[in-house]
Amino acid sequence: MTDPSPPSHLHLVLRRGLMDDDRRVCLSQLEEQGLTMRRIFDYEDPSLVRDPNSLGGRQDQDPVTIISQECGAEEKEVSVSPVLGTSYLARNHLYDIYLATLTYPNLISPSSNQQVSRKVVVQLTSPQSFPDSSPRFRPAYCDQLERFSSTQAEIAVERESWFYQRYGPIIRRYEDIIPDHLGTYHARVPTREGSSVNVDLYALVVVDPGELLGDGWDSIHHSTVDTDIWLKVYDAYDLLHHKNIIHNTELVALNIFYDKQKDKVRISNFYDVLVDDDGAQPGKESQDIRRMKLRGEKARIERCRRGIAARRGRELQGGHGEI
Repeated sequence: MTDPSPPSHLHLVLRRGLMDDDRRVCLSQLEEQGLTMRRIFDYEDPSLVRDPNSLGGRQDQDPVTIISQECGAEEKEVSVSPVLGTSYLARNHLYDIYLATLTYPNLISPSSNQQVSRKVVVQLTSPQSFPDSSPRFRPAYCDQLERFSSTQAEIAVERESWFYQRYGPIIRRYEDIIPDHLGTYHARVPTREGSSVNVDLYALVVVDPGELLGDGWDSIHHSTVDTDIWLKVYDAYDLLHHKNIIHNTELVALNIFYDKQKDKVRISNFYDVLVDDDGAQPGKESQDIRRMKLRGEKARIERCRRGIAARRGRELQGGHGEI
């Protein structure tokens, strides 16, 4: 059976007990009746759209207007795919991350005579949970401090959606090193039952890419991660760099998934990504700065490779140590 088309609408429910005050999104509706969300940030031809980071002045615009024609048109009867969040994985600078099951109600498996379902990862965020203004000095990536303002958070969701649509097919044609993006979904929801205050909720959904490489805020160079996995991560970065794509983040475990069954690593979290061939736009970093960052990220990967070689040499001599 070929992969089913991503749904235009989904109904997201989280199992009870998956939310607490430490979550970025903590809406009781998600654990009770759930929320119906529809696809957003779809591009008919993403190759014709430049990096959304260059689209300024959107903070007062209703985000529901920036959606596919199907969802923007007058509502018609649609099929809503249930998504059940089954476990909490981690929190990063933009999202709460959940493992979930997506069910296609109109597809029946010939072998089991049951509805077709698949494991997915759902990344949830609400821009209104971020501060109104960005920090004067951006904290280190691995610090558990806010990096985005509410406006920047919304743009970051769109940037990542755009990146997966624009570059996902190109990258995955060569190697399976990034998650398979199924879609980004949106709903306007009250902060609590009966409240007149609504917030935006976004859910970026990808096919289950594997397990995070350990405690989210750890470096991937933690001693619990096998050095062979590190080398796979560096090879994945090489392919991104060959396409002039700069991940533009630190090498931390919350950015890397590992699929044990396929022995594959997949790099995620592209909301800070820079693409060298996209052209310098007003308000964006210049092409020269992008190329400097590309050289810097390449050099960092090479230093890590040399560090692995040095560590392995020490292990052969009976010593220990980390990069």
